[in-house]
Order: sequence, then structure tokens, then C-alpha cells
Amino acid sequence: MIVYLTTAETDLLSLSQAVERWGTFDSEGVRAFNLSDSYDGEAILEQIRASGRLVVMRLLGGRKAAPVLFDAVAELSAASGIPLLAWPGDMEPSDELFLASTVDPLMSQRAMQYAVMGGARNFLELLRFASDQWLGTHYGFQPPFEEPWTGIYWPGSAQPLSIAQWRGVNSQNPSSPVVAIVFYRAHWMSGNLAFVDAMIDSFLSQGTVPLPIFT
Repeated sequence: MIVYLTTAETDLLSLSQAVERWGTFDSEGVRAFNLSDSYDGEAILEQIRASGRLVVMRLLGGRKAAPVLFDAVAELSAASGIPLLAWPGDMEPSDELFLASTVDPLMSQRAMQYAVMGGARNFLELLRFASDQWLGTHYGFQPPFEEPWTGIYWPGSAQPLSIAQWRGVNSQNPSSPVVAIVFYRAHWMSGNLAFVDAMIDSFLSQGTVPLPIFT
């Protein structure tokens, strides 16, 4: 079993979508835990002891995000010979995390790129890559998919809009005030957009034109 521990809730959404797309990795093959909320550290450790074959920890803020659990997982992984990949929540390198990892640092960096790029497609390839690399499977995998880092979101559009397209969508209100909505790219990548849609509807109902930008 792959155990994925993270403080990034959008990782969990993308991971869930990836598992749904690829039946091989069902609830018996992947277990994910949200460390940004209250959690039972002992239950997580027991899960790793019982069936963990690979552990990924992706922590916004590094070790200090969950220091007691981090140290316990690192100790357990080292003692049990379980591959541990410890990553920061952004693209900044963290010696503290990479030194705790029990796999080749270059391979861990390669795997981390899938999570950095984000989205269900990349998390699907992350599972395939990690399984082939450390669990002895032969699924095959694609390199990380490059996804837009910033763009204009609009409900119903799978791809970001250009300024011209956004103006076209809102052409009936050429003189209305524009209100920018700026939100994290990770929400767009994981499809966690209900709150943005609600803001768009609210601004439109008040006679203003929303400009939703993910970045």
C-alpha cells in the first residue's frame, strides 16, 4: 500500500480523482491522510506498520507542520526498510526533508515533480511512477504534464480563457465594474472550484463582472 500524508488538501482531491480513473489503485492500494486537520498519528503509524510499502509525506512548511508524526514516520520507515519520500509543499528545496527520505534523492525529486505540477493526470502518473520504481510493478508512466501556472478561469471551460475570450463571455456588460478574484492554482488543478463559482454568481447578480484568475 502507498500511504500519502499531506497538508495540501488539493493534493488529496487530485489523488482521489486519479484513483477513481485507475481502478488498480483503489482504497486497498492507496491511503491518504490530511495533516492540515486533526488526525490520529498513532493510527497512521499503525497503518504504515500493517500494510505500508511506500510512504510519501508532502508538508507545507516542512517538518514543523507535523514534527512529532514526521519524526515517528521517518524512524519507522528507516527501521522497517520502507521507502519514504519527504517533500516540501512548494518547489523550494528542503534539506531537512530530503535527508529524511530513504530513497535516491534524484528519484525522489523526479517523483515530486508530478505533485508540483499537480492535477489528477499528474497524480495518476505519480502513482504509476512510484509503484514501478519502488514496488516492483511494470505499469509504465508518462513524464509530468505541463499545466498552466496562471490563467483566467470561467465555469464550463476546461482550459483557461484568454483576455479576448473573457471579454467575449462578458460582452453584454462592457461598462460594468470589473472585480478580480485571485485564487490558488491548486484549486483549479484539482477542480475545487465551487467557492469560486459561488463568488462569480454573486458578483454577476450585483451587476459587476468577475475576473477569476488562478495563480
